[in-house]
Amino acid sequence: MFTRLYSQDVPEGGNVPWCIIIQDAISSARRALVTEGVSSPIPMIQGAKHSGSLRYSYHALRQGLSRGISLARIEAALDSSQVRVLEDYQDDQRSPSCLVVGWDDDLRPLHVVVAYGAMRVITVYEPSLPKWGSPIERVG
Repeated sequence: MFTRLYSQDVPEGGNVPWCIIIQDAISSARRALVTEGVSSPIPMIQGAKHSGSLRYSYHALRQGLSRGISLARIEAALDSSQVRVLEDYQDDQRSPSCLVVGWDDDLRPLHVVVAYGAMRVITVYEPSLPKWGSPIERVG
């Protein structure tokens, strides 16, 4: 996670690494989109997927592989006509994120947690008991 650097934080005559400045500007712009009236992060997530800028965490890749969930299934679920946000975590300290439900090409439901401030898939799983009574309803 990058933090914003202010002029007083930089030693006199010191240089701020350009990657920190750029990453911070991108993160700020994405957070502004989220907090300034974007009703759903789905279009941003789908746009990132189609442009090739949606990334996958190591955890998401490992969990997907261990659960038999391919990248093709994840991408189909994110492109599903019925994809929707189940839970939104705008105040997550690492990045605004959400739990998305979508259906793959075989109409099997898939839950995808996406950090949309960073455009990164965090984890993926098939909703099931005991936590999920249906693809869209938590139990208890």
